[in-house]
Amino acid sequence: MNDKDVAERFSIGPDVRGAPVPAKPMSAQGWSHAVLALAILLVALGLRLNDLGSESLWIDEAISYARASYEPDKLVRDSLRRKHVPTYFLLLHYLMPALGDSEAALRLPSAVFGAGAAAVTYGIGALLSGPIAGLAAGLLVALAPSQIHYGQEARMYAMVTFFTAIGVLAIALLLSVPESRNALPFGPRLRQPKERTASMAWVLLLVGTVAPLYLHNTAVFYVIGLQGAGICLWLLSRGARLRFARNWVLCQGLALLLWSPWIPHLLAQSDTFDRWKQSPFTWKLAADQLAPIMLLDLEGLLPWLVAAAIMLAVVAPGRARAHTWVLAAWPLFALVACAVVSFYKANMTFVRTLLWIAVPAFAIAGVGIARLPHRLGLLTLLGLVFLIVPHVQEYYRADTKPPWREYIQLLVDRTNQSSVIVGTGANRFVHYYQQRRDAPLSARTVTHFNRQKRIEDVVGDAERFWWLASTYSTKTKRFRKMVRKSRRYKRVFRRRRGAAVLSQYARKAHPARRPRARPTPDGSARPGATQSSDRP
Repeated sequence: MNDKDVAERFSIGPDVRGAPVPAKPMSAQGWSHAVLALAILLVALGLRLNDLGSESLWIDEAISYARASYEPDKLVRDSLRRKHVPTYFLLLHYLMPALGDSEAALRLPSAVFGAGAAAVTYGIGALLSGPIAGLAAGLLVALAPSQIHYGQEARMYAMVTFFTAIGVLAIALLLSVPESRNALPFGPRLRQPKERTASMAWVLLLVGTVAPLYLHNTAVFYVIGLQGAGICLWLLSRGARLRFARNWVLCQGLALLLWSPWIPHLLAQSDTFDRWKQSPFTWKLAADQLAPIMLLDLEGLLPWLVAAAIMLAVVAPGRARAHTWVLAAWPLFALVACAVVSFYKANMTFVRTLLWIAVPAFAIAGVGIARLPHRLGLLTLLGLVFLIVPHVQEYYRADTKPPWREYIQLLVDRTNQSSVIVGTGANRFVHYYQQRRDAPLSARTVTHFNRQKRIEDVVGDAERFWWLASTYSTKTKRFRKMVRKSRRYKRVFRRRRGAAVLSQYARKAHPARRPRARPTPDGSARPGATQSSDRP
């Protein structure tokens, strides 16, 4: 791909003698790419809007709603206290008056950004190896069950994936147009096609670097991986490495300057990461978390097909192999940094924090499919879609979130003002579903019992009480220990689906004491009395 092709694709007219020329109408190739990207966007958006509000919120989504309901100053303070970046919650705070606070409304921003990530991934593949690579990469992001899942969750992970895709798109633009690596990204001659392309690439890279950092703290690993991709790009820029290094340092230095206000908060929050009780890091755990992202946990031929496409891109001769290694260096550097921190600080390898790895990985798979002969590539693309559709249908049939809405309705039907509900991690669900029902929950709710040592101190003299909890809460084990230690309550009802637990405990009925046997003058026990075992 040369500068003329890029100019036609982005409707940039040629520059004659330094004079600006009006942009030409978009070429047929540009229109075809726009139509295909729009098709990917609509498919991905439709999948994420399907059954968007059918399932209950889960604990992290309830936290998102509770925090977005605060005033901005309280929202920021609570985010800092809970080791979160407040950007996503501020966005949700200002969207809620327009969208509403239903389950579907809270998840709608994630659905839009998740669909946008699929469309941007199409652009990445198309820049690297043409429309077949773009279709394969975009459809994999659009149809992957893990991407659909987090595109239907009121959290920031789909937004992180979208802005990560923006950064990968910038790298793909620098790879496909080598001249853009050397041109000044913010130079005065932006009328020339080369300068315009360079400016677009470097601005996209700046946005793709800063935005994820202001959405989630673990995006630091993504930026570390980006530096690995930059090193590979520097090695490819033969004869112009000094100018590329100048542009890279300028872009990343500006990103660091824009991110610098948050750095003190990140350092303060990192001191408490080791207190976060999670499973210790192992390589098997890391592989288990990466498998859903890469579609390697699915049954059938699909994982083998994706792995074969990635390997084909890695071993392909020519520029495709060099481009593949640049994209592959990104997640590899990020995973090494994540593993080091997980070893010495706290485990950070989770599907949600590594979800963005799917973008460069599926772009590499698209490049591998595009290396095949044209007809074979089309057949492979159709086979890819044919194999992944059943897994998408299985995802919609499964329960992916705990049934908190059902449990709250059961409590509304079975409790009254004298009832007691003890909950850990469930108070936000009670608050959310209680205010959205005509029959609010009237029972007394106890959600904090840090200082109490006995269950009687928590529930008082109640004959019965309900236990509503999330298994993710660290107080669940403490509550069970208090109940066992008391020995006055027994469980009479229990329902558990996923991480949601609803139980009812009742006070044990003490058996009537038998009268102590009193011996007669001759030493025998009286009729109907039981001889005591500790007296003659």
